[in-house]
Amino acid sequence: ADSQRMNFDSRNEQIITQKVRINDVFIGDSNIRFWDLQLYFRESDKKMINRGIEGDTPLFIAKRFEADVIQLQPDTCVYQAGAAELVKLDGNIWMAEQPLPEEKVIKNITDGIKSVAELCRKNKIRFVVCSLMPQQKYQNTILKVNKKIENISEKTEMVFLDVYKYFVDEHGKIKELFSDDGVSLNPAGYKYFTELIYEYV
Repeated sequence: ADSQRMNFDSRNEQIITQKVRINDVFIGDSNIRFWDLQLYFRESDKKMINRGIEGDTPLFIAKRFEADVIQLQPDTCVYQAGAAELVKLDGNIWMAEQPLPEEKVIKNITDGIKSVAELCRKNKIRFVVCSLMPQQKYQNTILKVNKKIENISEKTEMVFLDVYKYFVDEHGKIKELFSDDGVSLNPAGYKYFTELIYEYV
């Protein structure tokens, strides 16, 4: 899950030694990883960096959060993760992994979020959590997860952005306009995501 450790450690060290002020860190899984922040936020004068890793999970993100967010002292952290955790509902026969119960998957996602939310609170970093994106196969679980995240936001200082409702179609899938495979965002999807998040960064 931390396949970018050497890359990120080098970049983080350069930012710190050069005393570069960071406004926003984006962290999460593949939808964050492939978001070209310089392209979509090109009209912004803020310094934004991407610390997304494809396939990453909330619990692994919590382990690397100090290194990839806290030590950089950004004003805001934008977070979206959990999609890779959902596939554990199916198990993995090649890895001899049994399916995880839904309640365990939901707990793994929310525990990871609560952990990093507390780190942000202690370090006075604004924490913006985006809901999970639609996936028809996991729709019921996603709705439960998003509700849990919203409930956490109501009891903490984190900001909850429900992007699900903007991307979902009438069948519980991500709208075809925004994804070519029903999971990953395409350029139109990233353009819309940028419009939704812009006021928070």
